[in-house]
Formats: sequence, structure tokens, C-alpha cells
Amino acid sequence: MPDKTTFSNVLLVSVPSSDKDFVKGLFPGEYIEASPLSRTLARKYQDISILSVSFQDSVSKETLKVFSSLKAVITRSDGYDHLPLDWMKAHAIAGYFLGDYSVEGVSEFTTGLIISLLRRIPEGNAVTKKLRWDRSHLVNQSLKGTTIGVLGTGRIGAAVVRLLLALGANVIGYDIIQNKALEKLKRFQYINKFQSFLSQSQVLTTHVPLTNKTKGMIGKKEIKLLPQGAYIVNTARGEIIDQAAVEETLQSGHLAGYGADVLPCEPHPPDLKRFKNFNNVILTPHLAAYNKDSIYKRYEYTAKTIRAILDHKQKTIQSLRVV
Repeated sequence: MPDKTTFSNVLLVSVPSSDKDFVKGLFPGEYIEASPLSRTLARKYQDISILSVSFQDSVSKETLKVFSSLKAVITRSDGYDHLPLDWMKAHAIAGYFLGDYSVEGVSEFTTGLIISLLRRIPEGNAVTKKLRWDRSHLVNQSLKGTTIGVLGTGRIGAAVVRLLLALGANVIGYDIIQNKALEKLKRFQYINKFQSFLSQSQVLTTHVPLTNKTKGMIGKKEIKLLPQGAYIVNTARGEIIDQAAVEETLQSGHLAGYGADVLPCEPHPPDLKRFKNFNNVILTPHLAAYNKDSIYKRYEYTAKTIRAILDHKQKTIQSLRVV
């Protein structure tokens, strides 16, 4: 990248020490902090004009008020539900999120969770680690021929659709904005009624953003509309799915398994204990976009966004503006 632009008025927070060396090369002159965003940290850098945060940062209007010259906030994620967008808009602070940096990583991870649950890998692992070589109760299901319901067919959801189709699954989709390119694919169709979509989904995988409309979108009522012995996979946001409803339907046997890379209240989710005794549950600490390629792209796209803002060339930005 050219080095004529300096980042002397830029602050990046929540940068792990393992990322710091290559981040310095992308952001000459910037301020880098490993600590999460806080009012104490904001006071230390109150004159900066551009702030870059992670998806785990609690970004409140009270903290943003500390910055006297703030012009933009960029979250290094494809979700932006942690930004106070209404307040930012009222105070002419632009907000950006990253659009494409993790599509491959998240779609591959989602597919891996689906296959692991269908083939009952975590249950087999648990049995074998107890020194029991026993598969008699672990008859499993192939991906080929299984009907997978993809809730949300944006960039990541569409990539999941294509991966699943390539592996032989039948895929149905539900989205308020339908992807015309997907409609041309064999073994894929959109279902226009949400209840019908759920009733046909032997596996439900979620790929919608967290908004007031999607928070708690999958609760007890919706889970019971899924076929008996269905599976749920969530790599979007934890708050989209009612965790208590998942626990209850796992106990009743209506759900055959649950895979989640996201849980409510990250990075300190309270629901870890809820699922500890279920061998048919896979929980991972937001790993889908935590691969080498995605980590580098996250900072690279952030740098391009900041450079475009500083050079007044916002039309070239690869990430997306929300405010």
C-alpha cells in the first residue's frame, strides 16, 4: 500500500498482541491499544478523529461523547448492532462495517458445524473418550438429500447455500430480499411463508443481522415448527435465538442437536453452563471469522476504509456505511 497517508488521528482498540506487528505495517502513525474501548481509554485519546473497534467492544454514546473531534467509527466486523447508530447519525459521526472479509471463513465453518451435527461427530467423540467403542446408538444422517433451511441469504448466507448444494443437500431459503442469482440454482428454492420455511427445514442455519426485528426471532414457537429431530446452527449473532428454548427442546428430543459459534452477551456469555451436559451441542468462541486469511483481511479492509476517509475518497470504500 502507498505510504503517503498517515494515520496520526486514528485509534484502534481491542487489538490482540498477536496481531500488533502486522497491524502496525498497515496503519503508519496510528494508535493501537490491546484494551477494549472505555471512557478511560477515550479520555487518553480524546482528540482522535477516527475510531476502529471490534465486535466485542461496548460502544456507548457516553463513551463516544468523550472524543471531541470524532468523525467516523469503523467496526472490524460484518455486524454493527453494538454501535449507537441513531446517536451517531444525530451527531454526524459516520459508521462503517466490513462487508466481505469473512464470507469464506464463516460459510465454511457453518458447513462444518452442519456436517458435524448430522454425522453426530461430537456425540461419537464423547462416547469414545469415555473408552467405549460403541456406535449402536449413533446412527447418523448424510448431508446429501437433507433439506437445509438458510435464514438470510446475503453474502454469507448465499455462500452457505452454494457450498451445501455442491455437497448434495437440498436447500431452501427465507429472506425479505431474495437473491435472483440463487433462484437459478438447482435444488434451491425460496419459501415465502416463514412458518412453511421452518416446517421444511431439517437443519436451520441463521445468517441475518441482529436488529430489533431479528432479536429473539427463533424462540420456542419457531423451534417447534421445525421437524422432529431437526438441528439448529447459528454463526450470526447469539441474541437471534432463544437459548432457553433451545435447551428445552434439546431435553425433549425435538431438537437433535445445536451448533453455535455465537452466544448472547459475548465475550462473557452466561449460557455456557446451560449446555455443558449435552453431547449433541457444539459451542465455539466466535471462531468462524478467526482464521488467518480473515484476520488479515479485517485489518486490511479497515485500513482501506480509513485511508479513503482521510483522503476524501469514500466512494472507493469496500466496506459498507451504515450512518
